[in-house]
Amino acid sequence: AEDIAAYVASGMKGTKPASFAACESCHGADGKGMNGMAANISEYDDTLISNVVKHGKKGLLGTMPAFHDRMTPVQIKALATYIRTLKGE
Repeated sequence: AEDIAAYVASGMKGTKPASFAACESCHGADGKGMNGMAANISEYDDTLISNVVKHGKKGLLGTMPAFHDRMTPVQIKALATYIRTLKGE
């Protein structure tokens, strides 16, 4: 709980959360989708990231599962904040 409080107090500056490992396996370390293997999530805004994480998404190449039962709202916010930092890479 103290780690989360410190993270929120720091303004959630885009520190790579552990949950990004699940994203990275399909979307790549830069979030750009590994040459079309998955969607380029680096262009997603917080609302889209949150909705896709919570509800999943069916795509042309497959389906992303929902993570609503595995992540808290704070974890989803941290993930969205980090993914937004990938846009400029």
